[in-house]
Amino acid sequence: MDQNGTGFIGRVDFEERLQRPEVQSLLSYFNFDVTDATAFFKLLDVDESGYVDIEEFTVGCLRMHGKSNAIDMEISIQETKRLVLFIAEALREDSNQLKNGIESVAETSRRQKNTLLGKMQMMEGSLLSIEENLGIRDAKGCGPVR
Repeated sequence: MDQNGTGFIGRVDFEERLQRPEVQSLLSYFNFDVTDATAFFKLLDVDESGYVDIEEFTVGCLRMHGKSNAIDMEISIQETKRLVLFIAEALREDSNQLKNGIESVAETSRRQKNTLLGKMQMMEGSLLSIEENLGIRDAKGCGPVR
């Protein structure tokens, strides 16, 4: 399959070579039912370099030889692992964003509470002053003036 003699093959070349009758015959001889060349390539490309070398190809084929529907199963397992990692990372990010949002809301609530308490104290002081001026309370705020 490696016609360039580089020792590895890229995905596009791999997919093209899989369409050749001689390669199809070889795969059929080993009972490989490769219906998705891209997924099969990803399955063989263990180091995810974008290339499959002779070792990855050989080990991958040996691992699947004689297993019924093993290729599809291995592809599903790898896709599931990738999906789980993707979801876990997304959940971590969402969790961090939610935590930051909750902390922000809590801090805003604390500031507003303190502001309201300060305004209430000012209003109480103003009310006492008004009551004093009207003669409703004495200067100590202890009740009506007599």
